[in-house]
Amino acid sequence: MAHILVIDDETSIRIFLREILQKAGHRVAVAEDTGQALKMLLAKNFDVVLADINLPRRTGMNLLEDIKMKSLHVQVIGMTDEPLDETASQAENAGAFDYLSKPISREQLLKYVAHAARVKALDDECRRLTEENHRHQENLEHLVKERAEQALVRSERALKRSLLELEAIIEALPGMVAVVDRQFNTIVANTAVVERFGNSDKAEVLGRKCYKVRKGLDDVCPQCGVARAYETGQPVSRVSTPEEEKLMGIATKAYAIPLKDETGHIWGGVEVIMDVTDLRNKENILLENEKRLRHFKSAVESSSNAVSMLTADGHFYYRNSAFDALFGEVGTTPPSELFVDREIGNTVLETIGAGGEWSGEVKMVGKNKEILPILLHANAIKDDQNNVVGLVAVHTDLTELKQTAQELQHALILLEKTEEVGMSGGWSQNHQTGRQEWSQGEYRIHDLSTDVTPSFEVHLQCVHPEDRQRHARLFEEHLKSDETLFSQDYRIQTSAGTIKHIQSKYQIIRDINGQPLFVHGVDMDITNRKQGEQ
Repeated sequence: MAHILVIDDETSIRIFLREILQKAGHRVAVAEDTGQALKMLLAKNFDVVLADINLPRRTGMNLLEDIKMKSLHVQVIGMTDEPLDETASQAENAGAFDYLSKPISREQLLKYVAHAARVKALDDECRRLTEENHRHQENLEHLVKERAEQALVRSERALKRSLLELEAIIEALPGMVAVVDRQFNTIVANTAVVERFGNSDKAEVLGRKCYKVRKGLDDVCPQCGVARAYETGQPVSRVSTPEEEKLMGIATKAYAIPLKDETGHIWGGVEVIMDVTDLRNKENILLENEKRLRHFKSAVESSSNAVSMLTADGHFYYRNSAFDALFGEVGTTPPSELFVDREIGNTVLETIGAGGEWSGEVKMVGKNKEILPILLHANAIKDDQNNVVGLVAVHTDLTELKQTAQELQHALILLEKTEEVGMSGGWSQNHQTGRQEWSQGEYRIHDLSTDVTPSFEVHLQCVHPEDRQRHARLFEEHLKSDETLFSQDYRIQTSAGTIKHIQSKYQIIRDINGQPLFVHGVDMDITNRKQGEQ
């Protein structure tokens, strides 16, 4: 495990990062500013530094410059909450190994730290080999002539063993890893490089120019990270350009590290190329899902229905404004306590928690402690593995609807009584469809059962045969006229032979062209009045 130094002026972030890294097995020290950090770096050997780029006073960028100036062997990962492109460019120019954008997830943190630690181990190993080789050379000068050949053999064996170890480390690193010399000849390549660019044939990769093997170019590509590492003497990271991605068929992120001998001369470089195509696709999917989530949230917020979301164990974590307006600020109140009958509330939660759904009318307590009739629809929220991860409930207040229905029922009763006393009935006809609707009084006037489907033809069959033709003709003439209000008298003969005198008044509703749309009428039984007149 690596020895890591975390630098951030926010205590909560330092504690957060330290706990994650320590749980992963790393040794972790923390500092709140660059001054304290530099003292710790000079006193102890660290593998990786996690530094906030935007520290007050002396920033993380200043610390990178101090590390570079003092030639401290440590991999620095910058942390920033500023735009990635601008911050990345500044961090790379200052010598950062990589950078992370806040907020930082646990998986991302551990992945980047592990990779930086592996690169640090590789750099340490290269320096160790160089130092060991240097020691061998110094020892050779002091060895007697007769032991010179034996010392040389031991040195060669150690070097070969170290090279084998280096190749093993490179093979174990994730992604494509290659070592090139100053002329960009590939001298070491792991299996991923060979399979990607050599069709599993090492001869197509080793000993050849890296830019020729990978891109078919005749010279070093302008964006080459290794060339930049040679120029700066510092690690370099970069992402692939659209042109490179089109050429290679993948999106990549590359890390280039210069390799130096004991004199500080750069003799080659290590390049690690990570395929980030899937990661980028997932990021795009995540952005699209976030966009959809914003639209969904906007729709839910504008809904007149009260919507709430709960965790799998039944705790509120989201409520729209309609919910707060209906039930008030519930805080940590258990959802079941909003139900008048808490057993029903527990049943709803248990049903949804088991992955089912629940729908029905319940009584719940409003924000002013009033009892509300609520139409409740509740469903389980499940992940890709069909595990219940939350609950969602939609509440519709039925108070006004029930009041309206009650008022309508009273109005219908009053209308029926009025028609019964006044011996009248009402009817309405959609002229486009010919469909009619009759009140109870209208059925009573025609002496018909309410099972009969009303229509003008049914009405006409009830009209006295002597009045039927005249009545139908007048109705048609009225429909074709420009007037809207009409009245006519006629007789109805019931199935029992009873003769009724009817006075019909109706209004024709027309469109802008004068064509009839609807006809609304009232029929009155004036038989008693007629008999009195006679």
